[in-house]
Amino acid sequence: MSQPTRRPQSVQPREAWTVHSPFMEFMGFIVEEAKDGRSRIVMPHRPEIENRKGDAHGGVVASLLDVSMTNAVRGAVENILGLATVSANFNYLAPARGMLIGHGKVLKIGGAIAVASADIVDESGAVVAHGVGNIRIIRQREPRGKGAAS
Repeated sequence: MSQPTRRPQSVQPREAWTVHSPFMEFMGFIVEEAKDGRSRIVMPHRPEIENRKGDAHGGVVASLLDVSMTNAVRGAVENILGLATVSANFNYLAPARGMLIGHGKVLKIGGAIAVASADIVDESGAVVAHGVGNIRIIRQREPRGKGAAS
């Protein structure tokens, strides 16, 4: 059995992440804001994201909640290599239809884990989903020997 090919890990500054993410581009998410522990992510409506009832599929709404939370953390923490959602709880409050907007907010930042929440609102401003998540912060490390006692 062959070993999976490992892709090289690129190191990019925080700003580069909000500019281009293949997943966010594929989903059609538009980052309007990601600073000071808050985010605003817009998802224009597309027929491809609908379920059989014509609502946004629950997985799409979950992705928007997740991206809204991680972008809020990204906008609050300097010098990070990456973020990874460790756990999340999503509540679907109403059918999600039309253009959706995710509002993310950092609740607490620790050394390795941040806690964030997000609300998804529809075009009328009604909250259609709410989520809370724990986000792992992957921080840049100082080069060995720099600032360390020998």
